[in-house]
Amino acid sequence: MADIKPPSETGGSSAAGKRRRADREPDSAETKHLLHFLLAQLRWQHGTRVGTFEEFDAEAARHDPELGAADVAAMSPLMEEFFSRHAKGDKWVPFHAALGEHELYIFTRIWSLRYLEESERYALACGFSGSRFPALFDEAVMDPCFPAAAEACPPEGRELLDRPAHAFRRGGPVHGRFLAYRARGGKLHTSAFSPRPVPRGAVGEEYTFYIMERTRTFLEMGQALHPKFAKLCAERGVLAWETVDSELQKAKWVGPTLSKMFLVSTHLCLPRLQLLDQGVEVGIGAQEAFKLLLPGIQPAKDFSMLPDRRDILLALHAKVSAAPFLAAHEPRLAPMARWCATEARAAFAPKGVPPECFGQGLSLLAFQVNLCEWRKFRNNVDKKRTAARGMGVNVGENGAKSQKGGMGKAGAGGGREKRRRL
Repeated sequence: MADIKPPSETGGSSAAGKRRRADREPDSAETKHLLHFLLAQLRWQHGTRVGTFEEFDAEAARHDPELGAADVAAMSPLMEEFFSRHAKGDKWVPFHAALGEHELYIFTRIWSLRYLEESERYALACGFSGSRFPALFDEAVMDPCFPAAAEACPPEGRELLDRPAHAFRRGGPVHGRFLAYRARGGKLHTSAFSPRPVPRGAVGEEYTFYIMERTRTFLEMGQALHPKFAKLCAERGVLAWETVDSELQKAKWVGPTLSKMFLVSTHLCLPRLQLLDQGVEVGIGAQEAFKLLLPGIQPAKDFSMLPDRRDILLALHAKVSAAPFLAAHEPRLAPMARWCATEARAAFAPKGVPPECFGQGLSLLAFQVNLCEWRKFRNNVDKKRTAARGMGVNVGENGAKSQKGGMGKAGAGGGREKRRRL
C-alpha cells in the first residue's frame, strides 16, 4: 500500500480534495497492526465472553497451521495492560459490540422481560443510560419494579412506565432507593463516559437527584421515539439513522457522544430497522484513528470534526474488509470472525441477544467500534507497534513453531482474562 500525502498536497478542503482524501491508501504498517488487533479482539472476546482461549486457538490453527493463534496469544502482556486501564471493565467494547458489558446488561436484564411490550423495554433501555451502571439501576429501578422472574409487571413498574414524572419525583420511593444506594457508597455512573454537563449546585444528594433525573429524561425520550421508528425508516431508508440522531439530540443532556451510544443500542436491540447497516456517525475516537491510518489528514492537536469523516470511514471500511485484501494481509481474520460470530450466536441467542448482532464479517458498525478500541490500544499501550503477524513465534524449516520467550502471566489465556468472564 502506498504512503499518502498531507492534505496541503491533495487539494486541502476543496470538494475534489475531500474526494481524494477519502480515496487515499491507508498506511501499510498501521493497517497491519489494526488487523492483528482485530484478531486479538476476537480472541479475547471468545475467551472471556463466549468460550475458551483454547477453543479459539484450535480453530485458528485450522486456518493457519503454521501460526495458529500463537502470535495473537503473544499479545497477552499488551492486552493485560489494555484491560488494566484503557479498556478496564465496562470501558472495553469487544469485536461484537453486543457483548460489551452495557449492551449485555440491556439484553439479559431488560430485553428479556417478555411481560413488557417492546416499546416499554426500549424506554427502560434508554433510562438505563442515565447512569449506565447496572448495580444502581438494578437496585433503584429494575429489581423492585421489574423482577426478572415475574410473569406480569408489578404495580410500581406499571406506574413508572405510565407516569414516569410521578414515579421519579423528589422524595418518592425511587428517589429513596437512589439515596440509600448512594449512602452506602454505591457508584452512580459508569466511568466509560462523563455525565456532563452537570448542573450547577448538583453536589452530594443533589448530584444523586441529577442522575435520577437523567434516568427519567432518557426513559421519556425512549417512550417518545420508539413509535416514530417505523415511519422514519420507511421514509428515509438508509439515511434514517441521521434523522434518529437528530431526534435523539433534541433531548436534554444528549449530545453527539450520547446520541451515538443510543444509536448503537437501538441498532442492536431493533435489528429489523437495519439502522446502522449502511451508515454510522463517526465520533472523535474513530476520527483520531484516521490520523494513524492516514498520516497528515489532520494536525495532531486538531480535534475538529472532519466534514468528510463519514466518506473516509466508508472508504477505509471498503478497503480493509475486502476479501482479497484480507486474504493477502491476514487470511485468518475473515474465517475467525465468522467462527466467533457463529459461536456467539449459539451462546447468547438463548439469553435474548438477537442473532443479527453477530454479523459474520467486518460490518461497518463493527469496523467503526473497533477503530475506537484500536486507537486506544495503539496510542496508549502499543506505541511502538510491536503487535504484528508472527510476533513471538519462530517457525523452523520443518514448519514446527516455537514460542519466543514467555507470554506474560496471562499465558495462552489464563490469569486476568479468565476472571473477566461475565
